[in-house]
Amino acid sequence: MSTIRKQSLGTHLSSGFKAILGNAGVFIPIMLALGALDVFLFRGALSLNGFKPTDNILQMQIPPSALMKLTFSFLGLMIGIKAVLGPIIGMLVVLYARATAKSSALSMNSAINFISKRYKNVFIPYLLAMLSIQVGMLIVVPGIMFMMQYAFVDSVATLEKEQHVLTRSKRLTKSRRKSLILLILPFVIIGQGMQFVDFIYSSNLPALIGFHSIYEGLFLVITATFYMLYHERILLIEQHKARKAAKENTLQETSTEQSDSTSADNKA
Repeated sequence: MSTIRKQSLGTHLSSGFKAILGNAGVFIPIMLALGALDVFLFRGALSLNGFKPTDNILQMQIPPSALMKLTFSFLGLMIGIKAVLGPIIGMLVVLYARATAKSSALSMNSAINFISKRYKNVFIPYLLAMLSIQVGMLIVVPGIMFMMQYAFVDSVATLEKEQHVLTRSKRLTKSRRKSLILLILPFVIIGQGMQFVDFIYSSNLPALIGFHSIYEGLFLVITATFYMLYHERILLIEQHKARKAAKENTLQETSTEQSDSTSADNKA
């Protein structure tokens, strides 16, 4: 068996892009649909708070309390919808990323059948991780910490028969925190900037959908990169276990040989 070595973040990010762009027929429609959904939810939040899509939010003298209410309305709608759709998207990315990592083919029918069987196992861990991250993002730093700790939740919940998915993700990500922070931080900064994009282009539907589609596309790539880091981590753990087992077998065989030799000497 060839030796598995830890790869750079750039290599994993390149593999993440390959997983998404190499299956563009699957993920570009998803990216556009998610972008349109984001805009629909944002406009729904505007409507709930008495604003019109044509209103220029930045030029209006809106009290901070009203802006906060608008933000929470959007967040609530987003969590409600993506709690249902998120596990499906997460599993789909994990499955295609795994196929890319293993250089194997994956049909959409196979992916759909797998997702339909595993959805109930992924829903709760995904929901708990998402709630922690989204609430934490209100203060930013806790959100980044939760996003690092739960980066492997999709992969663990999708591929492993693990009851304590969040705890397992925390353990597996512990040695990958540096790579994860370098991956997550730029995305979080872009996410914060998207709030201004929403206000600036609130009346320009095509532009708003375009920006949100790109943002969702980046999230798909990052999710695929999370899997690549998880995949490497699992392979390294298995390699370490195999080497440890081989070493223990060698020591046991040596001990047995020495025991047999001693027994033969005593008989002689």
